[in-house]
Amino acid sequence: VAADQDAENGKGFWGSDLMLAHHRMPLEERFGDIYLDFRHIFVMVRVILATPLGALGLPQDAVKSATLQNVQRNFKVDYVTTIPNNGLRTVTGTGEGGEVKMWQYDSSVSGETQTYTFLGIIPSPDSNHTITNNDFVRFVVRYDDDTEKTYRFVPDEDGGLVLEAGHIVTLKVELKEDVLKMPVKAEIIPWEEATAEMPLLP
Repeated sequence: VAADQDAENGKGFWGSDLMLAHHRMPLEERFGDIYLDFRHIFVMVRVILATPLGALGLPQDAVKSATLQNVQRNFKVDYVTTIPNNGLRTVTGTGEGGEVKMWQYDSSVSGETQTYTFLGIIPSPDSNHTITNNDFVRFVVRYDDDTEKTYRFVPDEDGGLVLEAGHIVTLKVELKEDVLKMPVKAEIIPWEEATAEMPLLP
């Protein structure tokens, strides 16, 4: 997957998505129609960051970037294991961990709050690769022309971050008192069930 998924309005994000389909049929049906059910094989990470504005908050558009930390960018597909028709093959990350710059999909202001939405696509990590929950996402915040700080999100509870292939993980984060806090649980839903909630069109 792309290391910079924000460039050119998300070109790296869209280019990182990959869908696979699997279908077997009896030999006597070999001349019939084949219907393929393509499925997303990676994990989409969606970060919704709410920041205060005004005298006690940040300048508008102060959050400049969001970066996923220590994630694997290469991947392997298990083509050996037998799976049912329209099943999802096992896809896991490979190689060393690195950074992935997320795509800033949206930014909106309501009252004294600005909400940013960042998206990133990564493989599900393999069993030997550890992602640190307390340093999974870093944000660069610019206070003025001379002051820029980097924050990392800190979950309220360390219950383990689940990055499951074919699913969207949503982290809802708030900036309060110079600390990024995430609600107790992250939301994890199958990718196909999220299209009505968040249409993504290239």
